[in-house]
Amino acid sequence: MHAQEVPSIDSRDLLLAQVNFKWLMSGLGWWVDMSRFRTDTSYADHLLMLGSSAESAALRECAALLRSQSEGQRQLASAPANERFRQNRALP
Repeated sequence: MHAQEVPSIDSRDLLLAQVNFKWLMSGLGWWVDMSRFRTDTSYADHLLMLGSSAESAALRECAALLRSQSEGQRQLASAPANERFRQNRALP
């Protein structure tokens, strides 16, 4: 695995992690707009930062997983087209 590559989780696992994050955040009184969370990186980053600093270990772990996935997707999106093609072919 390349040093900057992030292990990928499938879309079902990602959805489950996002729903987990939403409910863990709501348990602490923080409401998450999931539509905005998926489309507004600034909003998502802010909430992931809050989740990363929470007292709840489960929330911190969930935030770390989602942060690693979002950073991996950003790296892939900013890579040149030939690099994205090569990385996509390597996925299972």
